[in-house]
Amino acid sequence: MCFYGTKDGAIGFEKQTAVRCVTIAVPTTFPIYLAGTTDNNTQFESYPGCATGFNVSIGQNDSSSAYSIAIAPSVHVYYLFNGSALVRQGLPQGASFTQTDAAGRAFVFRWLHSHEFVGRWSVCFDLQDNVDVKTLRRCIRVHVRRCARCVQPGDTMHSIASMYGAHWLEIFSINPLARGDPDALRPGHLINVGVTLRMVRAQQLAQLARHLRTSSAALRLLNPDVADDSWALQPFDRLCVLPAMCGPDCGGAAGCDRPNDAYLIA
Repeated sequence: MCFYGTKDGAIGFEKQTAVRCVTIAVPTTFPIYLAGTTDNNTQFESYPGCATGFNVSIGQNDSSSAYSIAIAPSVHVYYLFNGSALVRQGLPQGASFTQTDAAGRAFVFRWLHSHEFVGRWSVCFDLQDNVDVKTLRRCIRVHVRRCARCVQPGDTMHSIASMYGAHWLEIFSINPLARGDPDALRPGHLINVGVTLRMVRAQQLAQLARHLRTSSAALRLLNPDVADDSWALQPFDRLCVLPAMCGPDCGGAAGCDRPNDAYLIA
């Protein structure tokens, strides 16, 4: 960058001062994700009750001390059943991003999935320098699958069924590997919480609920990425369902009653 001055009242060469130039150097920064960090757009598969986790390590591809680097969660995206996306800042509910070293270069991401978060997600992190020269975004994809759940310590058939507005016998009936023992739950094992239904014709969620003798609210507990009753489900769409086997009186079979079931359509 060069500049000069002028003199009032002077003429000719005396009117302008000598030209002076300065050089301003803006150094390039080199933040990087180190080896061992999960690759961009890596796909994780999980279930409610299970956790997704991975390590993140960051560094500089130079020896400069003129700048520092930091990483933080930036956005997460929840993809609804119809393909539309909900974009929010920071981490999903229930997720954590924890520093594991004194230098601020190593981190652990962990997300324990609750049953409200079935569906497809993207979680993104921004690595940047403190002089706003370079930002590197890295995203991971998480598919929290429907129709099954990881057993947690203390889970019972009854407690799992209550998450979905069902009776424990209905959950027990779709788990043949329980081999006749409803108490045979082991932490970490997968348990079915529904069955997969492939749609054969276009139908709204409320219509499907009536057909299955359940409610749209109960179906959304199994499929939280379906936003409302008016959504039109298309042929070959796959939904998790748990048709009602038990009712308010169940024909006198008291062991299968659903007392005070807010989700059942009688």
